[in-house]
Amino acid sequence: MNTNRIELYPNPTSGIVNIATKDLKGSYSISLFDLLGKKIKNYINLSKDVNSLDLRDLNKGVYMIELTQGESVWTEKLILE
Repeated sequence: MNTNRIELYPNPTSGIVNIATKDLKGSYSISLFDLLGKKIKNYINLSKDVNSLDLRDLNKGVYMIELTQGESVWTEKLILE
């Protein structure tokens, strides 16, 4: 399910990505997956409107960002250059 509740910028990124949430109340988690579906990173109990993630330790490529809040899940593609 994706209703544009999250925005990634800059995308593509060279390592630091900002994740902005829209109209979310309460805490949520963000997970980062590679294209094979392997979970690379996990951030829990987030509640800010904008979170900055440092991904400079990862290889260049395409990843999926998944934001989960309760039963709702939003997914966006992220390109790391």
